[in-house]
Amino acid sequence: MSAKAISEQTGKELLYKYICTTSAIQNRFKYARVTPDTDWARLLQDHPWLLSQSLVVKPDQLIKRRGKLGLVGVNLTLDGVKSWLKPRLGQEAAVGKARGFLKNFLIEPFVPHSQAEEFYVCIYATREGDYVLFHHEGGMDVGDVDTKAQKLLVGVDEKLNPEDIKKHLLGHAPGNKKDILASFISGLFNFYEDLYFTYLEINPLVVTTDGVYVLDLAAKVDATADYICKVKWGDIEFPPPFGREAYPEEAYIADLDAKSGASLKLTLLNPKGRIWTMVAGGGASVVYSDTICDLGGVNELANYGEYSGAPSEQQTYDYAKTILSLMTREKHPEGKILIIGGSIANFTNVAATFKGIVRAIRDYQGPLKEHEVTIFVRRGGPNYQEGLRVMGEVGKTTGIPIHVFGTETHMTAIVPAQEVPPPTVPMDYSWARELGLIRKPASFMTSICDERGQELIYAGMPITEVFKEEMGIGGVLGLLWFQRRLPKYSCQFIEMCLMVTADHGPAVSGAHNTIICARAGKDLVSSLTSGLLTIGDRFGGALDAAAKMFSKAFDSGIIPMEFVNKMKKEGKLIMGIGHRVKSINNPDMRVQILKDYVKQHFPATPLLDYALEVEKITTSKKPNLILNVDGFIGVAFVDMLRNCGSFTREEADEYIDIGALNGIFVLGRSMGFIGHYLDQKRLKQGLYRHPWDDISYVLPEHMSM
Repeated sequence: MSAKAISEQTGKELLYKYICTTSAIQNRFKYARVTPDTDWARLLQDHPWLLSQSLVVKPDQLIKRRGKLGLVGVNLTLDGVKSWLKPRLGQEAAVGKARGFLKNFLIEPFVPHSQAEEFYVCIYATREGDYVLFHHEGGMDVGDVDTKAQKLLVGVDEKLNPEDIKKHLLGHAPGNKKDILASFISGLFNFYEDLYFTYLEINPLVVTTDGVYVLDLAAKVDATADYICKVKWGDIEFPPPFGREAYPEEAYIADLDAKSGASLKLTLLNPKGRIWTMVAGGGASVVYSDTICDLGGVNELANYGEYSGAPSEQQTYDYAKTILSLMTREKHPEGKILIIGGSIANFTNVAATFKGIVRAIRDYQGPLKEHEVTIFVRRGGPNYQEGLRVMGEVGKTTGIPIHVFGTETHMTAIVPAQEVPPPTVPMDYSWARELGLIRKPASFMTSICDERGQELIYAGMPITEVFKEEMGIGGVLGLLWFQRRLPKYSCQFIEMCLMVTADHGPAVSGAHNTIICARAGKDLVSSLTSGLLTIGDRFGGALDAAAKMFSKAFDSGIIPMEFVNKMKKEGKLIMGIGHRVKSINNPDMRVQILKDYVKQHFPATPLLDYALEVEKITTSKKPNLILNVDGFIGVAFVDMLRNCGSFTREEADEYIDIGALNGIFVLGRSMGFIGHYLDQKRLKQGLYRHPWDDISYVLPEHMSM
């Protein structure tokens, strides 16, 4: 299977033509393509609706996240579209590390709708079958769909019916739209299979009272199915990825490939690159390219391609001539390398195919010398010794450095690397002691702070820079706890957590212990530790437990109701759920403050959303079984670690496992405990003794002999 991306326009054209569904699809065939050469007068003749409707304009060049990149113009008039296009059409733009020219835009009617009417649908192929993904919240802020979306695997020989879709995918979809969505997804899957798609994503899919609208679409098809789908596909185009232009040499080789029984492929990755390949065999081409990348040559690899299927001498000559022409256009200060290799052939006459390459090398010997090209040859197969002999001779006669190897030499050994002198190893301690030297081993390691220089350094950041950039307590905590700078909203969230956990009155166990110790005449540190030692799963220490419990349930894929029932069946408490005083009717404002901030600033909150669904279930059973402040901070902190972009998934899970979340409560509540200590000292309170009438004495009856 060769999965190749197609443009959004091509994907929608095929969809509108061939999808069969009872859902009313609107805006069929309503799109207009704009390029730098577009005649606007002719465009308006062909698409008169451009004058009467509000419009959306966006580039159609295989660019992801166009909305977040500011590459979508929304709710514009035709004049507004022209003004929007003026600084963009034909201009260079940067998308991540890729830079390219915006040359192809799509204009469509603007569809007024609400966020609640946006959905996400995706189908993609795997070895086991086709996965169908659905999420009831679509749009550019959909987040990590692999985590959030409902998934359904459809086996290779299985069919997808609307009832299965409703049961497995549409659990969170609005009830009045389930039939429409089920019909559309069923028709979409049949269309996906019939036209040999390998990937089909619609985000957002909008369902209004008027019908279904396909707003944004991304798709790939199996290019090897061209002979099956030619009638429906037509002359389908496979545009290059954004940032890589389509070169005429690629089209020339593709034309040669189409006219021959052999396989000739060429893709230019970096025309200014230093390392070029001419590899026989599709599998070998992958292995050679992967090996070059694994050895650190990813930025130097200039091309990818293959010649195989027993090409004739002339075909091999044309292929080699094209590559030599490309690699001798620009000089490289370190010279260039051409690797001629391949797998061990089964039936191809290696000497015959090498004749075409030798002809091309002779024709380009001048430019090859001028550009200081070194050629490495490694090949095996029928008559390969003769082919290698001819290659060696052409190197001697032309003066081009050509190094020839057979199958006895490993592929990674044909281009020798410069030997690096071994590093100096410190002398062993016993030897150093005998010689009067010393090498004292470190007693322990640290990675968060260094006080040895002219100024204090927090995780690599000088203290002056910390104050200059006004990082605050949250920023410093990020450096000392997590060894990295956190986003501004994360720092603010940490500070908010410290504020809301600072104190909760004198009645809670930790503050109570601190007060008793203070009134007993103990010092600040003793009183503080007395309060801190009460922190555990039942008081304050539920942050870690709640984070682990909810994360485990969410990651395992069980729905909130199953999770609640499972915990009830096992007789376990759900950490982070429940409050002695607060309830659904008397909400905890600390939780509400944090919830409003997290929903407004976090890029995604899948675990928090899961916990809130659990809260709906538990509060329906008992009103005080709310998501308390410990539970909220725990799940929200997991969402921050997983989705802020500063941590890998493994790092996020590690910080949860080692107890970082409980540290937030300990740090915050220490402020309150110290406050209670100072308050008792200021008020000059005496020794505390608990009253008898508040103690239930339960003693055994008097036992007489």
